[in-house]
Amino acid sequence: MKVLDEYVFFANDHQWAGNPYILRHSTKKLILGFRLAAISKLGQDWDSRFRPVYITGNTPEELAERRPRCLVDRPGPISVAFFELPDGSLLSWHNEWKEYWHNTLEGEQARNDLANLPFIKIHGPDPRQAGLDAEGVNPSFGVLQPIRVYHSDDVGETWREWGAIYADNDRKRGGCGFRGNMLQLDASTIAIALNDGRMVVSTDEGRNWRDRGRFGPVHNETSLYRKPDGELVAFIRSSIRDTPTLHLSRSSDEGHTWSVTENTDIEGWNPFHVQIHSSGRVLLIWGRRHNPRGIMAKILNPDLSDLLSAPEIWIDEYREPTSSGGYPCSVELDDGSCLVAYFACRKPYGIYEIHGRRIVLP
Repeated sequence: MKVLDEYVFFANDHQWAGNPYILRHSTKKLILGFRLAAISKLGQDWDSRFRPVYITGNTPEELAERRPRCLVDRPGPISVAFFELPDGSLLSWHNEWKEYWHNTLEGEQARNDLANLPFIKIHGPDPRQAGLDAEGVNPSFGVLQPIRVYHSDDVGETWREWGAIYADNDRKRGGCGFRGNMLQLDASTIAIALNDGRMVVSTDEGRNWRDRGRFGPVHNETSLYRKPDGELVAFIRSSIRDTPTLHLSRSSDEGHTWSVTENTDIEGWNPFHVQIHSSGRVLLIWGRRHNPRGIMAKILNPDLSDLLSAPEIWIDEYREPTSSGGYPCSVELDDGSCLVAYFACRKPYGIYEIHGRRIVLP
């Protein structure tokens, strides 16, 4: 893999950055989103401290020079992503957590609400149950919220609330999570795969969503890809073993039914990102968190017939061995090179930053 340029898109000694997602609009404008939190607020290692931010520019160099701005300025949103609709407008969507405190009436009610039980994420003990002073522990917990969808008709300059994706879309309640892409199924239908194994679709440009199909038993952060023969393939990150591996599920009926998930034994801790290149080849990228750590790739045939046999190629073997970032995402530029964005650190146990490399496919 030939590396043409290296970038640091965001680095700040007082802010933690991660989980980037990059899109290249049909106007050729780049939009790079990621999550950001102040270091002083990371002592509790808490997702709800993050904000979704983004940078726009016409070149990778412009992205590296510009400061990020908030997509939504309130506690809780993380892991922002983007999608261009057929009319050129943009959707943005993100995971979101709401934080509660154990030692409050609101926290008590949230923790005892049966509807919240599948979506509660606890960091640290309830200080009352542990017999500890609330000042000496992390007394907070979070409840996963619905995925919020926003719309922009000026290529990301401004955003407005648009829709939401729920654990129960019929009743419009319950939280859910994602890490992956939206996919245009036909002129009026877009789809996204959720971490809980559902594929949901919208026929009104992302305002409302409904369940279409489910894959499993293994499910996690998932990217979708359509083969030339029309088959849909779900690339699923699995964390069910000591060494997580890529799992696949397939659908030949537009996502209504899916094959049982199959283990490829391709090792990867991060979600897998799939990019279709103008050459017809497919760039599959992911991150490794076992030594040697870094960003890996395979260059595949469009039908994925060489998924297992294609060699694994380094995009970035981390020079800082304590770095365990990743979450790579990529786009193709005018000259056929690919811009890959991911997060990593440059110092031992350092602060995570948003990095990038411009590469040429072998």
